Amino acid sequence: GKDGVTPGGEDAKNPEATKMPEGGNAGADAQNSEATKAPEATKSPEGGNAGSDVQNPEATKTPEPTKAPEGGDATEGTHIHAAEELSGEEKAVVLRTADTYLTTLAERKGESPKPLFWKVTKPGKEGCLYLLGSFHITDEKAYPLSKEILDAYQSADSVALEFNMLPYISVQKKMLEMYSSYVDPEMKTVDQAIGKELYEKVKNFLVENKSYARGLEYYKEQYWNSLVTNLVYQMAGIGSVVGYDIYFNSLAYQDNKELLEFETMKFQTGLLLSAPVEMVINDLEEALDPKKREETIAQMKELYQNWISGDEEALLALVLPDYEDPEFLAYTPKVQEAIKKYNKAMYEERNQNMAQGLSECLEASRTTFCVVGTAHFLSDAGIVNLLRQKGYTVELLCQNGKE
Repeated sequence: GKDGVTPGGEDAKNPEATKMPEGGNAGADAQNSEATKAPEATKSPEGGNAGSDVQNPEATKTPEPTKAPEGGDATEGTHIHAAEELSGEEKAVVLRTADTYLTTLAERKGESPKPLFWKVTKPGKEGCLYLLGSFHITDEKAYPLSKEILDAYQSADSVALEFNMLPYISVQKKMLEMYSSYVDPEMKTVDQAIGKELYEKVKNFLVENKSYARGLEYYKEQYWNSLVTNLVYQMAGIGSVVGYDIYFNSLAYQDNKELLEFETMKFQTGLLLSAPVEMVINDLEEALDPKKREETIAQMKELYQNWISGDEEALLALVLPDYEDPEFLAYTPKVQEAIKKYNKAMYEERNQNMAQGLSECLEASRTTFCVVGTAHFLSDAGIVNLLRQKGYTVELLCQNGKE
């Protein structure tokens, strides 16, 4: 999806950066890219290992493929909820990861970017909402953050995220839980879904980029798509630094600030895995085609620069699905409907849930600092417009490099 300007998601897919008819965009996605990296060096059933994950200092091994749990949950009927309590040992590990991220990013100097940033108020209510649009994977240009954004964070009672990601890239047990959710529940190999010829091509691409472990063949095709998309982002020079969601996730743990989440890990991985296989195959084939990959890289760079500069109009044009695109129209009517259903779940339904959760925070006269993928805020179906429809005052604080 393209909502994280997400495989990897929103979204991570990947999490998830090109204007695709399906709306597939890792950096702009709900799925956080940290969740869709190749498993860290781990002995797979046939041996072999993946490349190391430079983003995660605490990660050591990722689990061998095990049967994934059945299904996935959403937020148990709630719009927003407190993040799961960690044990003392788990929190210590998470804090070490947070400290590593924050120490590295604290060294960044220079001009601050101006990503889209809003303030939401209601007469008679003491608190407010701050809404910051994230790009799930970034580079050094995304930091340092402006004083205005950091002051808003400091004033907040709570930090609201798509979901509390940091434990799942820090704590071994939770990493096992997350990675296992990407494994085919029947332990089928991915070539059965995408075909042997494409499987071999994708496998070679991952091997060449030191992102393949033979145990990956039991992982679902959507996960493979996220891995490939993240690699293309790296080729575009994006992905060397964590996004704002992980940054403020880390900061909230360090400051012992209340963490809220709209969704759960199971919901986000379930959403990623609901992407139609035909869409995944199309994405993989485009990523492997050198000419199309270069076009995608150029579009990724354009999307990222528009995010850095807070160009709302340009972002909107790039991230919204285009159902008049010839590539989309080339799909069968059945696949077109499946893609539309996926995008509705990725954007409209989640936006409605997030807007309602934020409304509940504001009605309680609390100040909440919210960081989710930028695309969730955009368009008539975005969070900003939904909050305006509820009667709240929404002020855009940063746009096009201006305050």
